[in-house]
Amino acid sequence: MQEQQMINSADLTLRGLLIEQEYLFRVSNYQRHYVWTDKEVRQFLTDGEFCWRQQQENQRFIHFAGQISLRIISEERDMRVQVEIVDGQQRLTTFMLLIAVASRMMLMEYDQKELAGKLRNEYFISRSDFGEDRERLQLSRKDHDFWKKLICVGEEYGLIAKTESQKHLLKAEKVIREYLRLITIEKGSEEAGMVLRDYIDSIALSFRFVLLRTSHPGYAYALYQIVNDRGVPLTSGELLKARTIELLTDKSELADRAEQIWDEVLEDSGVVTDRYLSWNYVAVTGKRMETRGSITIHELYERDVFCCYNKRILSEIEQQVIKGQLELLEINVTRMRVLTQGIIPEAVSEYTKILFEALIKVLKNTFCIPIYLKILEMNEKQAIKTLNTITPMLAKAFFIAKTMGGLHDNVISNCYLEILKHIDHNHANIDAIKLCLEDLIKRDKCKQEFTSKIKNDVYVRGASGNAKAKFLLLMLELYYLRQVEKGGCECGDDSIRFKLSELSVEHILKESVDVNEISKAFYSGLHKLGNLTLAGRKVNSRMKNADFEEKRSIYQLSPYCITREVGQLEHWRKENFDERQNRVTGDLKKAFEF
Repeated sequence: MQEQQMINSADLTLRGLLIEQEYLFRVSNYQRHYVWTDKEVRQFLTDGEFCWRQQQENQRFIHFAGQISLRIISEERDMRVQVEIVDGQQRLTTFMLLIAVASRMMLMEYDQKELAGKLRNEYFISRSDFGEDRERLQLSRKDHDFWKKLICVGEEYGLIAKTESQKHLLKAEKVIREYLRLITIEKGSEEAGMVLRDYIDSIALSFRFVLLRTSHPGYAYALYQIVNDRGVPLTSGELLKARTIELLTDKSELADRAEQIWDEVLEDSGVVTDRYLSWNYVAVTGKRMETRGSITIHELYERDVFCCYNKRILSEIEQQVIKGQLELLEINVTRMRVLTQGIIPEAVSEYTKILFEALIKVLKNTFCIPIYLKILEMNEKQAIKTLNTITPMLAKAFFIAKTMGGLHDNVISNCYLEILKHIDHNHANIDAIKLCLEDLIKRDKCKQEFTSKIKNDVYVRGASGNAKAKFLLLMLELYYLRQVEKGGCECGDDSIRFKLSELSVEHILKESVDVNEISKAFYSGLHKLGNLTLAGRKVNSRMKNADFEEKRSIYQLSPYCITREVGQLEHWRKENFDERQNRVTGDLKKAFEF
């Protein structure tokens, strides 16, 4: 038992590792997939070229290429050993891809069939005295079929990547192919074939590794956690995947289910996945993700979500806890992918859909995502009712507190954490949530700032998107539509559907107006709400330098009631602006009431 737990080491060349040891390399399904970018692939090829140039000058050069960590899975009857690549997948896969591209070029471009066959047989195939040939390298289940096609035909034959790792593999194949063509340019077929063979041999003989081997799963995980491939550190999601599957290995059904979940969860980039993990953590624990100190995202999850911190063996109940939290994570990641696009369940009201999209896409508020994850755990009927009630309050409060009041993100996050306390699986205390948001907008006199600032310039010339002006006009339009529903306004059309990405802010008195042609007082209102309305981007572009008399007929056909209303005027003068400025600022105060 003591021997089984040992980590053994050796010093080997790349050729010795791949050929002399008779290993059958397997990439475990729990590990991250191929992540090397052009930068890492080119560095690998450049290191190889240096070794090759030294060899051409009859100078033996040893290039230390890091360490390879393996876990012994089984030893077969013909003495071949199946090993799991704990660390080194990126380097070994890149080298094997190099073999594939070089042999394909030898065969198809330089008519060196014998040389190509010898190269592939030497590195790709492990031969046995029993007559059973095996693949030396087998990628994880998710990528292996794609890998087999790639090493046979390559990217230029129209292979389509479906996952991030497959995209990286395609890019790596292309970088290698372009590089090999560069070093064989203007060479005859026979010479080009020998150049490729010599280049590969120099890498295989010059690249040396410290090999670490173990047969114990716990030691394998420890190695995987502390040793990273060159230049591409493991993400929190990849470490959590390894950790959870390791703890479930004695329950194959649970481990398989965990593997399926992680394959789905890790579909996004590492940055996006970390963001999702942070939001899920807040939703599940009701606590802010710690950003200071040495504790990491994956350690926080082990401690507070999966409850497996510093544990090696779990009870059946503890394993079921991990399974349950993984299944919730999978559900929440699916939801977050939709929520971050500004999309909310179809069953909510149109008013709620518009305000939620504006909250996410116009105001860029993602602090609220954990709140929505918590609400979506309710039964559908209760969730829809809560979403319809809480979304307008969240949108209004965030705009007042952040956009107009300039409150720090931490203050808003603290408010949202307090709100989470008032939401459980079946109920939301709306009154308590409302009080939280009212307290928020009272901070630092945010509400007074809002009342004051809507009277001043709200549009900034040249500002990208102009979220402030757009959101205020949107709220004004929605306020009038709500009045239509209540029978208190006749200028709105409740059949309208908003496409916020195509919505823009239109200046009634054109931005290019000559200041000498109008009064100073009238010009000072150019960027105030009284002179602004809504229009589609294309319509706005066509009207950009037009006078009011030219735009009036277009306004009359607008789908937006605040714009059609302006189109009913005969002229656009200082008195028209003053009347509209007073009216819309007054109406906005009402529109932002909870």
